[in-house]
Amino acid sequence: MKNPKMNSVIFDIYLDVIFLAEIICTFFIPYTNDQSRIVTDHKKIACRYMSTWFLLEVMALVPFSMLKYNSRNWPNNKDDL
Repeated sequence: MKNPKMNSVIFDIYLDVIFLAEIICTFFIPYTNDQSRIVTDHKKIACRYMSTWFLLEVMALVPFSMLKYNSRNWPNNKDDL
């Protein structure tokens, strides 16, 4: 967005909170290993998740619309983010 409105920034933050809850839940969801057995050990689940999608999903939580909104409204700011 070139000039985000506060409503869209709030909605973006709301979606980020929902996505954060999904990330937290993923640490507790069992998965099936290569031998077709269900893995329920939380340490193994966390290690597998952190080595696959975790970093990408955390990067998706960055509230870019809020950064753009703050950049646009910062006094005497010439930064266009």
